[in-house]
Amino acid sequence: MGGLIRDAKPRDAGFLAWVKDAATEGLPRLTRRQGAANPDQAEQAWWDEARAAFAGEDDKMSHRNCQLAEVAGHPAGCVIAYVQTEVSPPGPDTPAVLVPLRGLLRATPGSLYIDSIAVSADYRQQGLARALLNAAEIRARALGQPRLTLIALSSNTAARPLYADIGYRDIAQAALLPSYWAPEADAAFLMEKLL
Repeated sequence: MGGLIRDAKPRDAGFLAWVKDAATEGLPRLTRRQGAANPDQAEQAWWDEARAAFAGEDDKMSHRNCQLAEVAGHPAGCVIAYVQTEVSPPGPDTPAVLVPLRGLLRATPGSLYIDSIAVSADYRQQGLARALLNAAEIRARALGQPRLTLIALSSNTAARPLYADIGYRDIAQAALLPSYWAPEADAAFLMEKLL
């Protein structure tokens, strides 16, 4: 592999925002643009808020919940994972594209939830995603969590076999509505690894 896994720092906030955007195929950013009077301004606001959250200490999207892979001193990938607590059901203002995902999230409390994982294109096929998932598993054990959970799209044909290879299994599935986001995905899978 040749990479180093370390805890993220506030100075990594820009890269962590990229990871969140890449791993979610832009869902939060694109959702922010929908219906905005100024979509470009709305998107920039998402980037600014994401960087601020990752630089901070308290949000689920804090750097404290991120482990970073470095290669030759350069950020190469990251896993964002936090102890999942109660998840509220979708409300009347929940964008339609999020409703199936929110439904799956309702089964994640009591786990270390892997919110996002991504490796930069230049560093793929070097074992970094596997190393980051292993780091998340070590963290889950240290936090006393009995399982890890994550959501993977049907279109994520590169990651789903990796997850299965290291012990994750599908425990729920939700059909996705055709939308502006991930048009090639027709389902989302909640995957779990018991520890």
